[in-house]
Amino acid sequence: MVNGLGINNIEQRIFGLTDFLQGQLRELGVTLVTHPEKEARSGITVFRCYDDPERDMAIVQGLLKERIYVAVRYTSHVGGIMVSTNFFNKEDDISYLCSVFEETHLIWNGR
Repeated sequence: MVNGLGINNIEQRIFGLTDFLQGQLRELGVTLVTHPEKEARSGITVFRCYDDPERDMAIVQGLLKERIYVAVRYTSHVGGIMVSTNFFNKEDDISYLCSVFEETHLIWNGR
């Protein structure tokens, strides 16, 4: 399957989805931990809402309730919520993630 799609096509698809995700996250006002430079990118995006991993974990719990699977990764107090995009994801998947994230974030902030 991978060979049929072509490695370059898969790479471009993943980078396109990553760009879309990072754009959506910027609009939501989160802090992107992932470096934005094209030469440093991959299908993994790390962001955070707070400087407190426990608060970010509460956001992750809200996403998990909606069957959106992300992870929390911190090392030496650097890190955040990790989203991995792959060639089989759709922009609708990312839009849904961001919609649920925004809702969960607002609830967590008592709005």
